[in-house]
Amino acid sequence: MALSFTWFLFISLALIGTAGFNVANKLAANQIDAFLFTTIMTFVSFLGQGLIFAGYKFFFNVNEKLDVSSQGIGLAIIAGISVALINIGYFLAVKQGGLIPSQIGWAVGGTLTVTIIGCLFFKEHIDIYKLIGLMLAIISIFLIVKK
Repeated sequence: MALSFTWFLFISLALIGTAGFNVANKLAANQIDAFLFTTIMTFVSFLGQGLIFAGYKFFFNVNEKLDVSSQGIGLAIIAGISVALINIGYFLAVKQGGLIPSQIGWAVGGTLTVTIIGCLFFKEHIDIYKLIGLMLAIISIFLIVKK
């Protein structure tokens, strides 16, 4: 599958967001309660996403119909609860263990979790190169968090 310029643009936005997210978590770790930090962050994120969605919808896809289903709403609720768990857990992990081990544990652990879910539940194929990459990722967690 060839990756498009748009994909690289979206990944770049995600990386910029990841950098800001991590810097803010590290700097705030001893400045504010985790639950208050997460609440403020979620509120600001909600506003920002709403503005981005409104701009995208009304300026670029004016005639596109919004698809909605009860299953889609339920999955959005599950995803929202999951994001809350991620935000609180990650903030507390940074506070306890530092930025680098927390980020690597989260990124690599998340990659392993998603890979297992993808293979078991969505029947996605994993080739030898991906398997080697996963093994290296596991090794990297131990090497980075080992004191």
